[in-house]
Amino acid sequence: MTEQQQVFWVAHTGAADSAKGVSAVDPVTGRVLTTIATGEAEVKGLVAAPDAGRLFVSVVDGTETRVVDTTLLAVTGAFDSEADTNALAASGDGRLLYSGYVGEGTGIAEVDAATGTTLRRFATALPQQVQLSQDGKRVYFWEQDPDLVGGLAGYLQVLEVSSGDVVTSPVIGRLLGEHGSLSPDGSRLYTITVDGLVQALDAVSLEPVGGPGSTAVSAGVVSPDGERLFAVGPDGVLLVLDARTLAAIAVPAGQDGLPPAPALMAYEPSGNRAAFIPYHVAELLIGTPGEPGSQQVALPGDAVSVVTGPIAQAMATRLEVQSTHPLVPVQVPGLAIRLTTADGSPIAGQTVTLTSSGGLHLGTVTTKADGRAEHTAELRLPINPDTGQIDTSRLTGPYTATYDGAPSYGKAETAGEITLGS
Repeated sequence: MTEQQQVFWVAHTGAADSAKGVSAVDPVTGRVLTTIATGEAEVKGLVAAPDAGRLFVSVVDGTETRVVDTTLLAVTGAFDSEADTNALAASGDGRLLYSGYVGEGTGIAEVDAATGTTLRRFATALPQQVQLSQDGKRVYFWEQDPDLVGGLAGYLQVLEVSSGDVVTSPVIGRLLGEHGSLSPDGSRLYTITVDGLVQALDAVSLEPVGGPGSTAVSAGVVSPDGERLFAVGPDGVLLVLDARTLAAIAVPAGQDGLPPAPALMAYEPSGNRAAFIPYHVAELLIGTPGEPGSQQVALPGDAVSVVTGPIAQAMATRLEVQSTHPLVPVQVPGLAIRLTTADGSPIAGQTVTLTSSGGLHLGTVTTKADGRAEHTAELRLPINPDTGQIDTSRLTGPYTATYDGAPSYGKAETAGEITLGS
């Protein structure tokens, strides 16, 4: 049996094939639980379909998407998107993928995740940070503008999946994070302005409904309860913002050595831990939002993307041992009796019970025509733990032969000797 554990799935890459793959990282300990190699191509992006137990991995300078099963912990499929995949979003059940593409034009492709078949293509500007609403009706992205913040901002847009219509927001910026920019109820879309401040937009009209805030951030995600935003500050600290007012709730002291640049980020579902990858650093860091300090995770390669998702773990077990008492087979041969009347006449066909003086049942015998019976007792005796020898203490002394009588004969009992060999 297996149970699901929520982990940070991290895509990583590098020159060596062993550096290319995805790893599951324990949110609490930072320990790498498992690593799955994804092939020779360098990994670029990662998205999770948690309800389906799948990850979808895109590669650099390629049109292929690899499918990773988080139960089997293996690459179980791959399909060609027929155009360079720029960004990925997946429906919760893992049935559909929405990928930004570059090839003959630019846009968003709707892909059957089971077969890799492209179902529809929507022509749009070059999409960045593609994200899907929980109901699957809208795809959010922003159009990259190389003249805005070095290509890290553009006009925010939403694609209506049913009609193919695209709504463009008057707000210029980027989505709050690579994943998790929407409120859980789907009403708000959180973005980052060109000034690095958080702005809340109506998820349908893309009109501003809150902010911008006053605290600069480089990336963030909406908390599971929708009440807070976990964000990375320009100096690499993990902030907590109020999701309604966009005011900072907790701002720990800064950290040295982290560049003031956007980051990729994911949260642990309980909301206690968050992971992020600062741009230009390619390291995975884990910390507690609102508290100083973060833990660097040792990965096989350079971190390029991080998401939250399940991993199938073996059901926790407990092994107990019981006290054991070894028993050794022992034979006691030569048990013999004779049953007669008071005048010495043999009594045949009667049952006699044999018992040791220590209370061991040695067996029962049936007398023959001459009133006699012989028996070999088959016993299992314990080992004395102090001496390592067979414990024969219950065989010492005489053994008793007991006859319970019959309508024509009275009861009788007698004793015989058991002589133990050395």
